Amino acid sequence: MTLPNRTNHGNISASISFSSRSIYYLLVDFVTVFFNGFISYLFYRFTSCQTVFNCYVVKLCVGYIAQSAVKHLFELFNDVYLHVAFPVGMCIFLRYSRFVESAHILNTHTLIALNRLWAIAAPFSYRNYNQSTSLMTIAKICAVSFLYIHVFVIPWMVVDAVVKNSRNITIEAPNCSPSGSAPFAMSYALQLVLFGGPILAILTCYFYILCKRIKIKAARKNLVVVAAPLIPLQPPNPLNANPVNRPAENPSRNKQNKDAHFLTLTLLIISLTCTLLPSQVYSSLVPFGIQSRSTYLVLWALYALSAVSDPLLLVFSIPSFRAALKTCLHC
Repeated sequence: MTLPNRTNHGNISASISFSSRSIYYLLVDFVTVFFNGFISYLFYRFTSCQTVFNCYVVKLCVGYIAQSAVKHLFELFNDVYLHVAFPVGMCIFLRYSRFVESAHILNTHTLIALNRLWAIAAPFSYRNYNQSTSLMTIAKICAVSFLYIHVFVIPWMVVDAVVKNSRNITIEAPNCSPSGSAPFAMSYALQLVLFGGPILAILTCYFYILCKRIKIKAARKNLVVVAAPLIPLQPPNPLNANPVNRPAENPSRNKQNKDAHFLTLTLLIISLTCTLLPSQVYSSLVPFGIQSRSTYLVLWALYALSAVSDPLLLVFSIPSFRAALKTCLHC
């Protein structure tokens, strides 16, 4: 559907076009905001959901909401308004949001994988860390990871703006360029650091965790039970009783949480492999002339679906969110 627009920039005729692709992205954005916002509400409403692991889950949900509200909104505006000369400042912000929001989501996937890696590689220090860590500490970690992205993105933005200014370019037409004016080597390196590196780290962590879990289960099966000598029971001495009523640890509950967290990581890895990884591989090949319009549309449609599939996987794979969902449905 194309609607004429009376606004023209120079000799460029502007028009508004709502394609099936634009409508698809708009619907996905609405569903994304609803599902991820609902998970964030469960985290805020129920204290049982406020765990260290779930903090990274909510960080992922907030990233998807920001991507839909900012990045996808600007991209939709850029796609709907055909043959329009946009100001350079707006196009630079669009490219900034593309890098930062997408990198933030992959960065959060990396934090979740590292969290599981720590839990299985050093369980005692991880347990002590969970017992002594506050939500403020997790917020600081998330803030540092967000600033880490800007360490690489801001220099690229500055170079892009300087090149535009040196060429006296004040508008970009038709529509905003996705690559900008920064040197090819700098743009490609930025893409590898923010996207290629995290994906490689996530897959490496997952395969290490998978191998470790297989070895642990095999070792448990091969354990030989040795009969311990019988010790006569002694009546409890009230003088040695501990006045502090500390809740006893439930080994079966801890094992269930570990299995649930591993299941969550596995589902996120499957989602990442099916939705995020193909688009990243395609983007890495485009600068070398390997590209296809139909492939691009399919891959980025899958990429958009990750914002919907991830929250559904999180709700039904994490016991605390699943219990909170049941409580909400019963109200």
